Amino acid sequence: MAFPSSAQEVGGFKVPEYDEDGVKKSEITGRLATVDGKTGTVDIKEFKIEFYTPEGKIRMEVTAPQCTYNQRGKFAKSKTDMRIVGDKMVVTGEDFAWDAKKEIFKISRNSKVVIRGTGSRINTTSATQTEDTEHEE
Repeated sequence: MAFPSSAQEVGGFKVPEYDEDGVKKSEITGRLATVDGKTGTVDIKEFKIEFYTPEGKIRMEVTAPQCTYNQRGKFAKSKTDMRIVGDKMVVTGEDFAWDAKKEIFKISRNSKVVIRGTGSRINTTSATQTEDTEHEE
């Protein structure tokens, strides 16, 4: 992808990612994005990324009020609140980083995991604290 040499604002930002067979793996969207053409970084307002199953159904959604995404490095980060919603889980926290190449998602502060339908408690560890998670059935 070619980048303009100066920062540009884009409304309705959308960046899909496909696997080698042309199946959509994920899609990053935002209400407003400011693209820095020199670095390839994008400041996204109302950040959302959806991850898809091979059948095209949303398997997980990550949202945050703001996020900085590096298109060249395929890396996103934000100090803001964030939320991950999957089929039977909800994860919330602050200060996240996502490395698409390594497929690693890290939440550094105030992480909370809610898993529905397991009937058991699970312990999680964040970078700054350990806490019991809640469960719902």
